Amino acid sequence: MIAYDGREAADNAISRIAQSPLLIGLPCHLVMVGEETPERRQKLDEAQQILEEEGFEVIASIKPSKIYPTLTLYKEENQIELMAMGAYGHSRLRQFFVGSNTSKMIIESDIPLLILR
Repeated sequence: MIAYDGREAADNAISRIAQSPLLIGLPCHLVMVGEETPERRQKLDEAQQILEEEGFEVIASIKPSKIYPTLTLYKEENQIELMAMGAYGHSRLRQFFVGSNTSKMIIESDIPLLILR
């Protein structure tokens, strides 16, 4: 599963995964969490196309709700065994005051994480 939010760090993760032979042949769940808007759907479709052009079979979904519980539930429902995500898309100051989804996933995950920065 690739946790995708459409930001630069996530786009970089998509590019790196698409260009690497490491995950070729594995089924890919591309998951964006939050409200579905035309802009977000377009970003998700573009990421899906990049992966499919490199031979990945992609299931792309936008799930409303909060990031961590939604990704955890999706992981369990789809028997996901590896998650990839871009790391730390916000400034250090924002991370200090608000926290980081990346840090929460690292601390709480019970499956291997591939963190791309």
